[in-house]
Amino acid sequence: MKRRTILTIACTFMVFGSAAISCAQVKRVEMQLTRYLCNTCAASIGKAVSRLEFAPPLNEILITDVQRGLGAFVPRPDAPASFALLWSAIKRAGYTLYSAKITAAGTVERDISSSGWWVIAFGSGQRFALDGAGVESVLGGVSSGAVVEITGDWKTDGKGTTTREVITPESVKKTAISGVEKMPCIRVAFLPATLTALRAYVTSVRFVRCSS
Repeated sequence: MKRRTILTIACTFMVFGSAAISCAQVKRVEMQLTRYLCNTCAASIGKAVSRLEFAPPLNEILITDVQRGLGAFVPRPDAPASFALLWSAIKRAGYTLYSAKITAAGTVERDISSSGWWVIAFGSGQRFALDGAGVESVLGGVSSGAVVEITGDWKTDGKGTTTREVITPESVKKTAISGVEKMPCIRVAFLPATLTALRAYVTSVRFVRCSS
């Protein structure tokens, strides 16, 4: 009877790189804040915004003009954005968000029941209502189902179950989108492939004695 020892190692696979998300949604948010921002003010606002679920990491929240009080960031595409939550976060930090512009990519849809228009953002599927007297003119004959990129003033309208995010469009352009960007967002964590990390990610080692 021969005996042999089988070493079974269950481990977690690792890949190279840094964190990434596989889709696009809201491309940019531009904030009009208090007119003048000192370095301390800018840091406080950045920290306040970074705590929001849809906000990017702190180092990606930029104060683009301290004299005019302008800031900008690109929201996470896998979480719905909210102007009301952004306004409240900045207010709690002791500052004022006067207005914000948003650029969103998605599919434009006609709401037959209200004769209004919506943009369905890629990735999260968040719906943005298009509002304002000049919506039809700005859309310029864009048909329902078209893929567009829209930029305009952003706000939250309504309360409770009637809450909706609203864009008053200033510019609309047709664009092309890849199949990957239409897919649901998937957040992928990439880990360093070092020997130390490999050892740390070995989850179990067991020896099984078999006979034949």
